[in-house]
Amino acid sequence: MNAHDSRFEAFCDKALPEVFGSVCHRHEIFRDDPFDVEAIHANARSVFARLLHRATTPPGLASGHILLLKGEAGSGKTHLMRAFRRQIHESGLGYFGYLQMTTFTERYDQYLLDNLVLSLGQPYRDGSGISGLMRLSTALLQSDGMPEDAEALLLEAAGCPDLSTRVAELADALIGGEPRFAPLDVDLVRALLYLQRGDPRIDKRVQSWLRCEELDAYGRSLIGGLVPRLHDDDPQRMVEQLARAMWTSQGAALVVCVDQLEDMFQGERMRERFQAAMSTLCALADRIPSSIFVVSCLADYYDALSPSLRGSTRDRLERDPEPMVLDSNRLPEEVRQLVIARLRYLYEQLDSPFYDVPDDPIKHPLFPFRPADLAGWAGLRTRDVLDKGRAIREHAQRTGRLPEAGPTGKPDDEEAIAMPAEGADLTATEQRWNDFVSSFRTRPPDDEPGLASVLARAIERSSIELESGHAFRARAQGRFVEVEVLGPDGQVLGEHLVGLCNAAAQGGKLGRQIEEVATRAQERTPVLVRSTGYPTNPKTQVVKLIGRVIDQGGRRAVVGDGDWRTMLAMEAFREREAHNPSFRDWLGQENPLSRLVGLREVLGLDRLARLPEAPEKAGGREAHQPPIATAAHPA
Repeated sequence: MNAHDSRFEAFCDKALPEVFGSVCHRHEIFRDDPFDVEAIHANARSVFARLLHRATTPPGLASGHILLLKGEAGSGKTHLMRAFRRQIHESGLGYFGYLQMTTFTERYDQYLLDNLVLSLGQPYRDGSGISGLMRLSTALLQSDGMPEDAEALLLEAAGCPDLSTRVAELADALIGGEPRFAPLDVDLVRALLYLQRGDPRIDKRVQSWLRCEELDAYGRSLIGGLVPRLHDDDPQRMVEQLARAMWTSQGAALVVCVDQLEDMFQGERMRERFQAAMSTLCALADRIPSSIFVVSCLADYYDALSPSLRGSTRDRLERDPEPMVLDSNRLPEEVRQLVIARLRYLYEQLDSPFYDVPDDPIKHPLFPFRPADLAGWAGLRTRDVLDKGRAIREHAQRTGRLPEAGPTGKPDDEEAIAMPAEGADLTATEQRWNDFVSSFRTRPPDDEPGLASVLARAIERSSIELESGHAFRARAQGRFVEVEVLGPDGQVLGEHLVGLCNAAAQGGKLGRQIEEVATRAQERTPVLVRSTGYPTNPKTQVVKLIGRVIDQGGRRAVVGDGDWRTMLAMEAFREREAHNPSFRDWLGQENPLSRLVGLREVLGLDRLARLPEAPEKAGGREAHQPPIATAAHPA
């Protein structure tokens, strides 16, 4: 097969990722964007970079700053926030929080705190397995005011009756040993230090405490009797204290991106909700030094409602810096870079060559697009450019050829190509889901068999969200989940054995769990799942054992508290929305389960396209039927 054919094969392969997706979804925010074009919105990027530099250059800023992004739908506001997260975390200059204002809540401070803790529970960097919270905990542990043997003291006390005493002593040593730590809340320091234990039961209670949720007697006992913060002003104080811990331990800024502000502007009392949300953000910016709040909104909505704000609030939003109005119209070179970035990624999935010979009709970087295909794309919104690219690729996938291109670059049957469902019904469903998951307080099970059951149900239900047509059959057995990967034709492409490994690393318990998964897997792919980070010391036996499992084709995944909560919330939300005719369309567009970082790692969704074709009835084994959730019954 020559290079021309292999690249066109990748372009037409339905199993490969949809690289021309035009909507950036919530969970994608926490993963690096392989298609980012830095030339797009360069002005806004430059302004943000200056703010970040000022906020993190000692002595920092006395208060926070608010950067307002205005633009029309499809101009790339959410993609820009995703780029900000990458810039913050690659440089290590801050911590990133993200929330969508698709909500009708009356408590914006609590809503912001819930989403901040959820954001900090995500991996700080792709593939690291270290969450933002754990990174902050480690920074406190390694601060100058701590004893040199602080980490050894915690590990020695882990699981012993005096663990709470050791944590309290270390927190007191930090706050009393260095003047800069004196303003920190000692209970917050204690809570963060408990994360070093690496115990999922403790992690879950720490995150509940950080969310200002109630804890029962057992939950309190796991974190040294810390009293939950339940007063009305506690959520704002918690956000402020987290930000101060970031600054004092690492000189890092808290950056919170507030997206889709326009989604609040529906129904009754929209002006009151808008005023309350903006007042909350301004109050936090005033209280938190060296913080940055990025607010994104459709220009028409903001301009219509901003006159209702108090003068001081509006000044806070619109001065230092002034609002950035994002240019929606893409320049010819920007269009070219948007397309090239996606084609390069697509070809890499099948190890096809990528050429950059502009004058060669076969080896030019835009292959298989022709100059006539891109004619008229300049001046369009980013979303429109990507939708046109997707339409051409879908045509090629159906017919094996490129469509006829007219003078405007539209495929000859563009009208027939299925586009994502849009409309008020889907927006309303998204709003209900956002409110539901934010207020959902059911905690995940503590026991591994209970978690395995939750995971098995989520794996099967995620099948309906996969555009590639793949599906999964999952069955929980104790702490294990047996998973079959089914191709679009229903044939078995592979099998995984997923094992919950939440035991402590001390005493060899975690090592024995990992060995059991590897042994029981046999011909299946072993997948290790843990609710908190894995040990990282390369000299320990358990880290070497994990490395051997991965070297032999296995995987490891961290499914954090936020992912478990989302899986449970989706079960309850499905029951509530069973009567909603737009629910299935919403699932197909938003993919609330299959976009979870933890679940993607468990299932290897980013590697799904590389699975070999299933052998025909290998060993006399018949192909399995697709899961019921994807075929026999509607969502």
